[in-house]
Amino acid sequence: MSSTTPLPLPDFERAVGGAIALAVSTVAERSFFACVDRSEEPDLDDVNAAEWVVATIRFDDGPVCGSLACSLPSDLALWLFDAFSGRDPASPLPPRHQLDDLVGEFSNMVCGTWLTRCEAHRVFKLNPPVITRVRQPEEDGCHREWLAVNNRPVAIDWDIVRSPGDGTTTTGW
Repeated sequence: MSSTTPLPLPDFERAVGGAIALAVSTVAERSFFACVDRSEEPDLDDVNAAEWVVATIRFDDGPVCGSLACSLPSDLALWLFDAFSGRDPASPLPPRHQLDDLVGEFSNMVCGTWLTRCEAHRVFKLNPPVITRVRQPEEDGCHREWLAVNNRPVAIDWDIVRSPGDGTTTTGW
């Protein structure tokens, strides 16, 4: 019988393991028909990308809150858009806001899958994605994992903290 009591934060933190890579694999393979592999950090100057699309999801369940961000090169975002929507690559390019929506949905799906695998008994509130476009993904002090989706680099950044006011300090995985 499973408990409906959420895991304490230290146990929740230990549960992450390879859950981020597994969440990306699950979402990319099932919903976008894409292949995912673990990857070393690429030399970003060698990655041929006009820009990167970053979608950040913030989440909260009361005692635990945090964020997850997926950074994709814009050409990969377009490829995922085509796979997800069925758009013919020979068709005119979709509007920029539709690509942003797609990357936001990808990040939302990854975040939800990841949190469910870490602790299925918690109910997290996921905020709408915040989309930015950058020249390169920047390190911002949180945790990062690099993956390759269809042989293109993807940076997954995440951080977990206890909510302010619970008498504990910030922590991460």
